Amino acid sequence: MAEETSYDFIVSDLFMPNMDGKQLIVELLTLPTRPIVYVVTGVATDEEEKELLELGAESVERKPIDLAKFVEKIEMRFANGRIEK
Repeated sequence: MAEETSYDFIVSDLFMPNMDGKQLIVELLTLPTRPIVYVVTGVATDEEEKELLELGAESVERKPIDLAKFVEKIEMRFANGRIEK
């Protein structure tokens, strides 16, 4: 899926039906232009959070999230109409 389309930014849950957030990040590493990835989870341990960040996630957000703060954090990445990587 991701190899067919270019994405600048992805928000993903840690646990999904066909793969988990870790697998997604590893797959995204193979793309020519890797998007910024935020992972949302309700069950990650501190160790899993550290692993996600080491794999390349920019942020790991724990549920329940404060939606207004989450959106503000994402909007900061789009300052001046572009994503700053």
